[in-house]
Amino acid sequence: NAVPVGTAELGISCPVLIDPQKVRLVEVINPNVDVMGRRSGAGGAVGEIMGRTTARRTTDTDGDSETTVKLRQFDFVVHFCWQPVSPTQREQADRESEE
Repeated sequence: NAVPVGTAELGISCPVLIDPQKVRLVEVINPNVDVMGRRSGAGGAVGEIMGRTTARRTTDTDGDSETTVKLRQFDFVVHFCWQPVSPTQREQADRESEE
């Protein structure tokens, strides 16, 4: 049984972004189009270059006109302080707060 636990309850505090990069446009394969050919329409090209699946503009059976989409990507690293809190310690704190 999964129990939701917040970052503070895990002992995580003071998050800081380290060396955030500029937002950049990237082109990725459209997850709504099956690039392996089952849904892509005539005239579509799918291949593999150096282990990466590639695709070019096509029209598939669902009417999607692009096998790739442009998205904004923001790369960053997060540093934070962590003081481990065991599940037993969290349960004890919950019991104490209820009293």
